[in-house]
Amino acid sequence: MQGLRFYGEISLLWLCLPAAVVAQGQVAWRTIGQIGGPTQAVVVQDPYAYVGVGLRMVVLDISAPAQLREIGATPPFPHFVEDIAIQGTVAYVAAGGAGLRLVDVSDPTRPAEVGAWDTRGYAEGVAVVGKTVYLADGPYGLRIFDVSKPSQPVEVGAAYVMNYAFHVAVEGRYAYIAAGGAGLLIADIADPAHPAEIGSIDTNGYTFDVAVEGRIAYVADGWEGIKVVSALDPAHPAETGAYKTPGLALGVRKSGGKLYVADAFGGLRVVDALDPASPVEMQAAEMPGGCARSIAVSGSMAYVADSTRGLHVFSLTADSGPTEVGAYWPLDYARAVAVAGDHAYVAAGSSGLRILDISDAARPREVGAVPDLPGFAINVSVNGDYAYVLI
Repeated sequence: MQGLRFYGEISLLWLCLPAAVVAQGQVAWRTIGQIGGPTQAVVVQDPYAYVGVGLRMVVLDISAPAQLREIGATPPFPHFVEDIAIQGTVAYVAAGGAGLRLVDVSDPTRPAEVGAWDTRGYAEGVAVVGKTVYLADGPYGLRIFDVSKPSQPVEVGAAYVMNYAFHVAVEGRYAYIAAGGAGLLIADIADPAHPAEIGSIDTNGYTFDVAVEGRIAYVADGWEGIKVVSALDPAHPAETGAYKTPGLALGVRKSGGKLYVADAFGGLRVVDALDPASPVEMQAAEMPGGCARSIAVSGSMAYVADSTRGLHVFSLTADSGPTEVGAYWPLDYARAVAVAGDHAYVAAGSSGLRILDISDAARPREVGAVPDLPGFAINVSVNGDYAYVLI
């Protein structure tokens, strides 16, 4: 599963057909606008959530969780948004095959890319501490960047370049790398230009994500659920506890004494980790038809990126468990499209019928939806005042 991704999205394309090209039986395409795709990443800096949707980073106003509002978005990156980290007024985006992208979010309504570094690998995860960015670059391991000048990021170091890196967390002088089948890797980053590979542990699962507090690492270990790893001796990390979730643990965050787990088709799981040796599930929120991919926790709210159904917002205050209080469900997978005038009608699979205003082809926007069709929308045609959807 090393970095393999299957995606679908809709792009509006400008088709250029010069006579010479047509004569040769070739077609020249140029993308002029894009909308939709899987919701892969979320990070919160109140009162905004920064969400990876397909090729773009979308900014949501979350001040009223029941009425999430999209207030801004980047132009499409060359590849999918896999992870986001925010520090100050800069967002650091792990953009898959497009590497590291730096975005000025000082005006959240107009996020603007200010710098980039197209890495050799596939940017899966990102963390930032001060003026240093740590990038999990897929098949090229951990890459380290000096971002003192956001417009000119400079790679200064690397570690575990023969391992596949999915995510990275930084605590103190150590970087913890979620490395798929290689488990959890630890690097001493006291000197970012010369990181030292000092420790590792085979978790027996497939490590997708890691959260760290003190010298304890909490690992999202795929089918094996959550693993708790003591790094008191970073050169010899040791598993101290485990909890097998019902789904596929893809993302994990620690807040207070609890772990919040994005468990793919298992939804959101809340695990008591006060005793790291004996983590136990306290509560859960099912997400029927969804795939919980990553998670952010802020105050009494959890924000879950669902790769098929957008962003879910859960209140964590009820004794009965997480309660969904808001959602943002953008167009995800486009199966077919029909155009009538300034509108595009999209058969969007489990997302139903989506209606886009394409009067400005470079900036398509959703203006209507029928998300709850009694089936999977696979085709659509438009005739007069009616849209006909095949399910």
